[in-house]
Amino acid sequence: MARTVIGLMNILKLGDLTLAQSLPFWSAFALMGASFLLYFKGRTNLGLTLLVLGSGGLGYAMAALDPFLWTWDEQYHALVAKNMLADPFRPVLVQHPIFGYDLRNWTFNHVWLHKQPLFLWQIALSIKIFGINELAVRLPSVLMHAIIPLFIFQMGKLAVSANTGYLAALFFAFASFPLELISGNHPTDHNDVAFLFYVTASCWAWFEFQRNRSMRWAMTIGLLAGCAIMVKWLAGLLVFGIWGIGVLAARNVRPLSWDTVRPILVALAICTAVALPWQFYIHQAFPEEAAHEYAMMHRHFDEAVEGHAGDLLFHFDTGLKRIYGAGDAVPWLLLIGLIVLFVRTQDRSYAFGMVAAIAAVYGFYTLAATKMVAFPLIVAPFIFLGLGALTDSVFSFIRNQFGRHVQQLLMLTASIAVCIMLLDMNMISGRHAMTYKGRHNEWRAKHIAQSNLTLLLEKSLPSGPHVLFNAATGHGGEIQTMFYTPHTAFGIMPTEEDVAKVKALLPDHPIVVMDKGQALPAYLTNDPEVTVIRWRY
Repeated sequence: MARTVIGLMNILKLGDLTLAQSLPFWSAFALMGASFLLYFKGRTNLGLTLLVLGSGGLGYAMAALDPFLWTWDEQYHALVAKNMLADPFRPVLVQHPIFGYDLRNWTFNHVWLHKQPLFLWQIALSIKIFGINELAVRLPSVLMHAIIPLFIFQMGKLAVSANTGYLAALFFAFASFPLELISGNHPTDHNDVAFLFYVTASCWAWFEFQRNRSMRWAMTIGLLAGCAIMVKWLAGLLVFGIWGIGVLAARNVRPLSWDTVRPILVALAICTAVALPWQFYIHQAFPEEAAHEYAMMHRHFDEAVEGHAGDLLFHFDTGLKRIYGAGDAVPWLLLIGLIVLFVRTQDRSYAFGMVAAIAAVYGFYTLAATKMVAFPLIVAPFIFLGLGALTDSVFSFIRNQFGRHVQQLLMLTASIAVCIMLLDMNMISGRHAMTYKGRHNEWRAKHIAQSNLTLLLEKSLPSGPHVLFNAATGHGGEIQTMFYTPHTAFGIMPTEEDVAKVKALLPDHPIVVMDKGQALPAYLTNDPEVTVIRWRY
């Protein structure tokens, strides 16, 4: 019996993941399977409900993989969000920059404007509700990942068919790259999930507007586009480009008539009202930091910022395969899918708007010198709609040629195959397994060692804030410590002058030095006001 149980447990493990890491995935797979069967049995609402739960389940499975915060960029976002609990309008990384700071160094500065604040406010609210832990940091992304399939479904339903929308939503839910963003393992993690959410939501609102021309939907477009800007700046205006192309492509629509222009102006006014006050505020409250960050944003087009370089084919080779699955056939499948989507979309505004959005985003980021895989992610819903339209077309052809039963069997088989292609469990296992193999798991070992410092500090120190020195396993490790604890942490060994400065500036913060086995200088070991804690990792 025991041997049977152990055998079953080994079967349930996915790659090198532990059973505890694997079980949330199996729960999500069950929800997704039930969703698929119920939807194509005509139980549409229940099928969609389970799709949302399954998509959220996959997001949760990814969020629960790692008991620590990743360095790039999750721990920085988490610490700023935590500090926003004290003042949501003063984003701060290091609360007490005792030794000064370089405002250009976003990894260890004071006032932190490196990203727009909306996604940080969301994380701060989650931390407020669920406490200071890595799962609280990731939960907003889990929820947004659960909802995005509904936007995709409705856009597909309006543009082509409900089946196209459902398949596209299903494929998105299984895609590894957005799930990796939820886990915090890939830059720029929760910022990109939130940006994808609000841009997709604004595009969905435009699809609804095209259907009934209601001013309510125009106002919703403006609100959601403003939120997108408040996550990742001006690319959040994408929906207005789609809207403009849609107007020009539409039949029997006068582009310059008041009925056409008025809702666009209303949406732009609401978008501006949402996004512009923060820009004015930070330029007034933090003029130097704001000026630097705006200059950095402009530099992304002309130079490869922070070494994020690539050739002209970066987004069509590396980028496509990272987001949509490895394999030389993937780009061609996606291209065929987009052609099918364009042909099958009856409303010219939808068809030209989606294609123009993809062309504009990929064209812009191809010309930009700074290259990061996630930059074109905001048009992924349209590309998944293409994949959904292609798959649905193949299923319809099979049904016409071979009958419904053959279609159902092949539909299930093909959908599973596409989902497996999109959900790269080998990659997920390699990045998040508990066994330390390869480059990513060397980082994982260091991150776990850094998070273990929290437990050591809780056992060794009285309550209240301290100043910690020599408190990092690697670059930026002290950031994670400052998230989990009330302490101010530095990775350096302090000089005698550093000790004196802390005593003068923060007399109510006792000094702690982490001893990693090296010989500590006498000015530390002989100082009764300095606590030394042995730390092995």
